[in-house]
Amino acid sequence: MLQNLLAILGEYGLASTVTLAILFVLFWIGKHHIYVKLPNHSSPTPRFECRKNNLLNHEFFINIEHKINFQLRMDTFSQDPARNILYQDIMVILFSVYRDILLDTIKKLHNDWRITHWSQAMLEFHYLSAEEFEKRCKNEGIPEQAIILFKEWLMPYIITMFKHINNVAAMPEEVDIITRTRFFLLTLELILVSVIADAQRFKKINGKLDGIEYKGLIL
Repeated sequence: MLQNLLAILGEYGLASTVTLAILFVLFWIGKHHIYVKLPNHSSPTPRFECRKNNLLNHEFFINIEHKINFQLRMDTFSQDPARNILYQDIMVILFSVYRDILLDTIKKLHNDWRITHWSQAMLEFHYLSAEEFEKRCKNEGIPEQAIILFKEWLMPYIITMFKHINNVAAMPEEVDIITRTRFFLLTLELILVSVIADAQRFKKINGKLDGIEYKGLIL
């Protein structure tokens, strides 16, 4: 499934791919009758906890881990050695933050949550991710100007994430929060793959970093 969506991503772009993914999941939900009513009690059920634990081992996290440990360090984002190291470091920080904050968010999922609770948790995930990203960048010694420019470059993707939180929240009420979260992981991975694919757009910020020192090299 993901391989097919990635092929569509390359040909038609992010918006069309995520829209198709939404339609596919809604069709799959209806076809297989996986609607699950939200419980009325507050104590976690064994089945719910099992499904939540499965989310913590979702393919999304396996793929993100591979990108952090291997792909992002091997990708070339700039022919300039100093800028390439800078961009690699920024991307590794970004993906690490999304992994860590999202894992914490999933651990907090509860079986008596309403859709508004889920939406709020996902919005908090993005706000916390933005704060943690800036904090880790500063700890790594990423130049302030580079952080500002990268956040501006990333903004269209952030807006897309917010839109798809709303899309998932708009699914039929019978769809439980585990299913919603699983679908959100799929759309988020597509967005992050698009971030890597579009990384050549970093060139637009190169001229604004001239002369800045990073890790003993001059940008």
